[in-house]
Amino acid sequence: TSNLISKAQCVVSTSFSEGFGLVPLESLAQGIPCVVSDIDVNREIWGDSLPTFPANDHIKLAKCIQQLLESDDYWTSVSKEGFAIAQSLSAQRMADSTLEVYKRAAANKTN
Repeated sequence: TSNLISKAQCVVSTSFSEGFGLVPLESLAQGIPCVVSDIDVNREIWGDSLPTFPANDHIKLAKCIQQLLESDDYWTSVSKEGFAIAQSLSAQRMADSTLEVYKRAAANKTN
């Protein structure tokens, strides 16, 4: 995947549901901007730094891609901001967050 991403102008994540968003993370860590579906996990991780589209709206998706690819300044801005966020997300942080979810699920199951 890493080799394919490095050759891309942008990466698109069209998930309706996502655990953490590893594809955008891998893309942005390589400096390749990403367009993501507007779902909870993407809002939580990326905030407003990435172009988003409703997961079932292919017209908005196409506009997001077009805007990203037609403006060098916008492409650079999304790439730099996404890269900075990706650098702040460590494997340890992801593991800790996943463990916390499992702990909460286990606690709810025993109640």
